[in-house]
Amino acid sequence: MGNTKGRFCVAAVLTGVSVLSAAVQLTTEEHQQRNPAISGKIVVYEDNRGGNWDIWVMNLETRQTWPICTEPHNQRFPAISGNIVVWEDWRNGDTNKDIYGYDLSTQQEFAVCTQPGEQRAVAIHGNRIVWEDHRNGNGDIYMLDLSTMTETPVCVEKHDQLAPAIYGNLVVWADSRNGNWDIYARDLLSNITFPVCTNKYDQVNPSVGERFIVWADFRNPASDIYGYDLNLAKEFVVCDNPSYQNEPQISGSFVIWADFRNGNTDIYGMDLDIGQELVLVNEPHEQINLAIDGKVVVWQDNRLGDSNTDIWMTCIGGMTLSADINGDCRVDFEDLVILAQQWMMTAY
Repeated sequence: MGNTKGRFCVAAVLTGVSVLSAAVQLTTEEHQQRNPAISGKIVVYEDNRGGNWDIWVMNLETRQTWPICTEPHNQRFPAISGNIVVWEDWRNGDTNKDIYGYDLSTQQEFAVCTQPGEQRAVAIHGNRIVWEDHRNGNGDIYMLDLSTMTETPVCVEKHDQLAPAIYGNLVVWADSRNGNWDIYARDLLSNITFPVCTNKYDQVNPSVGERFIVWADFRNPASDIYGYDLNLAKEFVVCDNPSYQNEPQISGSFVIWADFRNGNTDIYGMDLDIGQELVLVNEPHEQINLAIDGKVVVWQDNRLGDSNTDIWMTCIGGMTLSADINGDCRVDFEDLVILAQQWMMTAY
């Protein structure tokens, strides 16, 4: 790595391209909303208005919200891809967490995995669901293919494998087989498992996209964001600011992370194609539990008070598209309909 360390962050500073994006509050209900995930126009999150954590949905185009699971135990940490929402579910016991799912198109709930031992840290892309599974006495990675409803082990190496992420045919996770946390991956087409980063310090919290894998890396005094280019088979530094960076998430060429350089947790990002760092949220409260799809970023925010966390949204590049009338970070048919309605109202 040597002379490449910090090259992306430095490039961003030198070119003066950090841009603060506007933010929009999505949830305003007086109870807490946490841990959002996003796919297209749908945001899912956990909500405690019913006295326990339930899974709720918001349509970004209409701002309509509705619950999809209000079973009288905790449902937490949702993930979404297309019409399928998955989450960690406590209905079978607080120490026996399982994975459940919901199909938005059929409005049907289904069990993903209810094996003995805990199943948690679920992720999804397309028809494949992966999770961290403790049925064997340590953390392993398992997968369910919804197209065949077939469950298969991804990695059951005797040490812990935790926090999986998936994109297409690639599953990544944090792995302790070498005595510290490293990043490993498995190609589901070739069924080959390979190391992504085995630096002697800890690497955790991986996220994977079409071309890049990113993670939080502790090789320096504070946690930084590192990445791996699958096309070039090369590791690189995303951001090694002296403060603490963690919780990276990636979509396409855009990576975002939680950043502590200002004394509280803000949201920074970067376009990896051009090495352009972005300031997405710099607000004097905590912005955590980030998610991204395309250029749309959602997160958990406590700026209205610690006991009232809400879900907020911004668009990379700013929410200033003149034709984005409904504020969903897209210019599409729905904006045209609203524009037509506004024109009709002012025509008389």
